[in-house]
Amino acid sequence: MNGKRQFREPGEETRAKMSAKKAGCNNPNYGMPRSTDTKKAISDALKAYWENIPSKNNNQNNNNA
Repeated sequence: MNGKRQFREPGEETRAKMSAKKAGCNNPNYGMPRSTDTKKAISDALKAYWENIPSKNNNQNNNNA
């Protein structure tokens, strides 16, 4: 495994770890207000990023990818 995200959905254990690590004042952006322009730029960048990551299929019999 190369360390990069391969699918959109992380496992339950990973989700719990991510949630605990970034909760409340542990969040690196806690208490930092964002301007409307900044929010739009972040939104546009994330939309472009997620367009290139495939969804994980429930039926993983096709391993030719």
